Amino acid sequence: LVGRIDRLLEPSPKGDGIAYLPIDPSARATLYFAGLEFRLNPQLTLTPNAVVTTYDRNDQGIRPETDIYLRLTLFIDFE
Repeated sequence: LVGRIDRLLEPSPKGDGIAYLPIDPSARATLYFAGLEFRLNPQLTLTPNAVVTTYDRNDQGIRPETDIYLRLTLFIDFE
């Protein structure tokens, strides 16, 4: 089981330019990461996971919509 919470204390002005995890640049955000890790063999790990991003109200008093991303992470150890 994998879990993590990240908090952006200031809006990320270039957040909408992050290709793998865009973040609304107008408001502070909290990111919640959760996943399950499966070790298929000693060199191969598969981790289905989700990222949910919630936002505070921005300077205009608008709360951007919550973003939800489903992802699949593959880790290969070549050693």
